[in-house]
Amino acid sequence: MSEKMRESLSALMDDEANELEIERVLSRIAGDPELRHAWVRYNMVRAVTAGQHPARLDLDVSAQVRDAVGGEVHGTASSRQ
Repeated sequence: MSEKMRESLSALMDDEANELEIERVLSRIAGDPELRHAWVRYNMVRAVTAGQHPARLDLDVSAQVRDAVGGEVHGTASSRQ
């Protein structure tokens, strides 16, 4: 995974990503196991630092997140109307 992709993922996790960074991560996450594993690790760290216990580390919801965020980025989510 490139440093640029790592920065984009970090920005997405920190809720600071711009549209380009969101698209970059979401378009690559399905086909990049290293990126998916980083996504899981970053979420695990976030949960632990927030005092939460991550129940399932093997759960992969990247496709659902990509679809949900993709709809919002493109303005097709019904909740945005």
